[in-house]
Amino acid sequence: MSFANYDGAEGSASASGYEKWVQTKSIDVVCTRSGLTGVTGALSQQRSTGVAQLGPIRIRQDLDKSFPKLAEAMLGGKMNKKIQYVETQTVGGKLATICAYTFENCLLTGVKQVSDEKGCFAEVEFMPLKIEIKFTEYDPKDGSKKGDVAGKADMSEQKAG
Repeated sequence: MSFANYDGAEGSASASGYEKWVQTKSIDVVCTRSGLTGVTGALSQQRSTGVAQLGPIRIRQDLDKSFPKLAEAMLGGKMNKKIQYVETQTVGGKLATICAYTFENCLLTGVKQVSDEKGCFAEVEFMPLKIEIKFTEYDPKDGSKKGDVAGKADMSEQKAG
């Protein structure tokens, strides 16, 4: 199961620990870097130049009570201070977070409802300035936590780490 939490838009999820979040179906996280400049110096330092871009990020989610507030914020051009997204799995009979994203200073760029013969859902698209990602590894035999791997970037400074 996966869930999203939007600043200022309460969802309808009822899973333990995720009450008032939004139950989601999927996420697309896009990170790109445009052309190379100053290649000689960059290669000697084992790094690449150019401009990095974070987003657009797209979350597919249940259509719930968060949708009207998200549409209003997007149409009004409001920044969303913080959006959280978590992927979970059952470990020892409880939901455990295996991957968590925190996005900050997000401009909502698209909100839509999609309905077809299979049902309906919503898509929320945004461009964040900051991202933090944490992956948690669990032992498949006993479910104990093995450790975390984290990464982060601040696009307002074009800085990762």
